[in-house]
Amino acid sequence: MAHALGQHRYDISFVPKENADHTITIRFNNEPVPGSPFTCQLVSAAQASASGPGLERVPVDELTEIKIQTNGLLDFFWIF
Repeated sequence: MAHALGQHRYDISFVPKENADHTITIRFNNEPVPGSPFTCQLVSAAQASASGPGLERVPVDELTEIKIQTNGLLDFFWIF
């Protein structure tokens, strides 16, 4: 689900229907955003946290990162 927040900002969310790996494709003006499609593995929300500048406002055409920590299960960075 996508909600326009204004000024070219969007809040995008989804609710997984099954406990399986998911491939997420995000497009803007019918073009994939950099790094799309994304693959995610599901873990319990109690086992995960996210941090980094990618969770805040990011200027267009600039790289950012999100660090996702899953208590040793799947720690990784997303850079996009």
